[in-house]
Amino acid sequence: MLGIAEELKYIKGVKDEIRKELTAPSDWLVREMAQRVHSARRIRAQILDSFRLIVTEAIQSYIADRINEILDKAIKTVEVKEHDHQSDENDTAEAENSNDIVTTQEEIEALYIVRAICASLINSDRIMEKDTKKYCNITLDGEPRKSFLRLHFNFVRKKKIAVFDQNEPEVIPVTAPSDLYQYKERIRKALNLKLEPSRGSEQNNQGSTSEIENSNDVFTIQQETEVQLVLQHIRGSGSEGAAIGELLQVLSGKTRPQIQRMLNQLQASGRIHMKGKARGARWHLVKRQR
Repeated sequence: MLGIAEELKYIKGVKDEIRKELTAPSDWLVREMAQRVHSARRIRAQILDSFRLIVTEAIQSYIADRINEILDKAIKTVEVKEHDHQSDENDTAEAENSNDIVTTQEEIEALYIVRAICASLINSDRIMEKDTKKYCNITLDGEPRKSFLRLHFNFVRKKKIAVFDQNEPEVIPVTAPSDLYQYKERIRKALNLKLEPSRGSEQNNQGSTSEIENSNDVFTIQQETEVQLVLQHIRGSGSEGAAIGELLQVLSGKTRPQIQRMLNQLQASGRIHMKGKARGARWHLVKRQR
C-alpha cells in the first residue's frame, strides 16, 4: 500500500505527463492513435508526421466540446434556479387570475404518478398541483414555497422536468409522464426536503392511501397510480357513483376482470362500497368519520 504522500507524488507526476501529452503529443501517443484509427498495417514516418497535427487538433476539439457541455449544463441550471426564485406571489396570482391556464391530461397523470411514488411517505392528498402558463408545479399542501417538482409539459416535443432535490435543480428531458418512475428516488428526496420535522406523526395517521410495501418495485407504484385514477373518477362521479364500464375507459389497458379484482380489494379495505347488483352496480367512496 502506498502512503498518502507517495500517492500524491505519483498523482502529480501523472498529471504533469498528461498535461505534456495534451499540449504537445509525443511520438508514442501519435503512433498509438494512428495504429488505432488508420487502416494501414504499418505506421510509417510519413503517416506519423501527418497524424501529429491530426492528434493535436483532435485533443483541442475534444477539450472544447467538454467545456461547451459543462457550460450548457451550467446555463440550464441557472435558468431553472432563476425560475425557482421568482416571486411565489406572482405564480399564485397568475394561477388564480388567468383564464388561459389549462391543466393538461398529462399534467394530471403526472400528479397521480407522483402521489403514487410518494404514497409511502405522506398522505397522497397533501401532494397538489399549482399550474401556471409556463409550467406546472407539484407542491406539498398546495404551497408555492413547497414546490418539489416542476413539469414543463406545455411543449409537446420538448417536455422536461426539474426535481428540486438539490440547490441547483437539473433540467431533465422526458417523453411522457411515465418517465417520472425513472426518477422516483430523487422525487422522494425532494419531497423529504419540504416536509416538516414532525412529519412522522402525519405518516401514522394516514388513512386514504395504502402504503406501498416495496417502494423499489415500479410495478407496485404503477398499481397505486391506477388505484388513484379509479378513486379520483369515483369521487368525481358524486352521488351517482361510477359503473365498471366507465372505469374500463379510465384504465383502457385493463380488462373487466382486472378492474373487478381491484374494486373488490378496495371494497375489502373499506375505501369504496357497491350499490346495486350485477351489471347495474355502481361504486361509491366510503364516507369516513372525522
